[in-house]
Amino acid sequence: MNSVLRKPGLLRLLAAGLLLAGANDAVLAQSAVPGAAAAANSTAVVRRLPLFVGGTTLQSWMRIDPALFDFPGLGTVLTGKGGLAAGEAAARAQIESGRYQVLHLQPDHLVDGKGQLEATRNAADRLARAAQGAGLKVVLARPLGLAAGASRDDEALAQWMQDAALARGYRYADYNHIDFHPEIKVDSPARLALVSNTVRGALDAAFRAVPGLSDEAVLQREREHLNGLPDEPGSGPYPAIRAIEPALPGAVLYRPANLALFEQARLPVLIFGNGGCMADASNARRLLTEIASHGYVVIVPGAMLEGPGGLRNYPQGAVLAPDRPGQGVSPADMTRALDWASADAAGNGGWARYVDKARIGVAGWSCGGLLALSLSTDPRIRATIVFDSGLFPAGGAGMPGVAVDKSLLDRLHAPILYMLGGMTDVAYTNGTDDFARIRSVPAVLVSRDVGHSGTFFEPRGGLWSIVARHWLDWQLKGERAASAAFVGADCRLCRDPDWTVRRNLRVVAP
Repeated sequence: MNSVLRKPGLLRLLAAGLLLAGANDAVLAQSAVPGAAAAANSTAVVRRLPLFVGGTTLQSWMRIDPALFDFPGLGTVLTGKGGLAAGEAAARAQIESGRYQVLHLQPDHLVDGKGQLEATRNAADRLARAAQGAGLKVVLARPLGLAAGASRDDEALAQWMQDAALARGYRYADYNHIDFHPEIKVDSPARLALVSNTVRGALDAAFRAVPGLSDEAVLQREREHLNGLPDEPGSGPYPAIRAIEPALPGAVLYRPANLALFEQARLPVLIFGNGGCMADASNARRLLTEIASHGYVVIVPGAMLEGPGGLRNYPQGAVLAPDRPGQGVSPADMTRALDWASADAAGNGGWARYVDKARIGVAGWSCGGLLALSLSTDPRIRATIVFDSGLFPAGGAGMPGVAVDKSLLDRLHAPILYMLGGMTDVAYTNGTDDFARIRSVPAVLVSRDVGHSGTFFEPRGGLWSIVARHWLDWQLKGERAASAAFVGADCRLCRDPDWTVRRNLRVVAP
């Protein structure tokens, strides 16, 4: 049985800091708006509540995949067989209500020669312009052909959508295949349940769309910006660095710079799976350095490909092929890091002085969250954090190279924390379903409306790093004060209406 302690009233990207008190929560207690002393987060408040407008396809989704629409405050306008033009007035009223921040507009399948193309295109154009004028982000979704396939008019409408998206900064989405498995086509109503992740991804991407730039160009610009940011020492008492350890090839360590401070009190270890399962051990460097600065060694399989000193700053970096899910870090790489931390590092004359093999946790982001789950059943793991991730439904598609399914949840033996980015997190359905199935160990799910990237790219990793550190401080260091963020009827996270907090009955105060 799960208890929902607090649901967000108004979903937001980042609001003023968490309402946490106490000496260890100084950063959380300060405002996150620009100019705050802590400068913990710089993103302005942005809500992400979607309005879905469509006809029979939308009705099918609501019936077959209710989890996609089971979100507080989400809006729907069913246009019926009359098409977008027939439902235009109702949709415009919802747009003008001020309740929504993104419009998801999807016409039904068109039939050649029925005169639907021009009316549908014109209605879509008017609604999209009205939504953008009202400050909403816009997703133009191609009609689902299902078994009938696409008509010539469908193709023409899809081309108009792509042109309009590029010219006006909308997001164009085609759900006739699954983003994370393009070979899987949505050719029957039963396949609709697999589209949830792709739909959430389109909503998330709408907030990054830039007029005149393709998705690829926007992503490249973001990568260049992040790659140019200097490394941060973290806000903790032990300024941290990232470094290569010759004794553990194929991995990067984030750790306090002055290891001599820990010869008496050894450091807990966190093993981290990269976003996209990529071999880039730097794509979450802001968050990982922040955690390390509070007294942790973080082991990340992969290489330093981004940021100062990254391989991509050198000529030899050009020969590295772009990573694809399942072709970067593998579960075996995670196990290798665990073996080193629990045996090799603990048994030699160097790292044995600094690493505590009895206090090891695992975490991962997105595809890396699946890597973390693959390692979480190992008895050496004391705690798990799953960032913006979750196992795919039983019988559904998983990520290439990471063969894990829902049965893994029955083999968990240590407490687990899920951190999700709300409605526009592509893993929201997967993660919430995981949580509902966990019975044997303490499980906590926290969600905030920030999308699939969480706050990884905020200074010091933003709120994601702060909440993760509280979990680790509780589970790996036994700090009672840290547990107060998660336990009790008035837990610290529960006080902030922008967080959703769920806990199973095994979560109790230490």
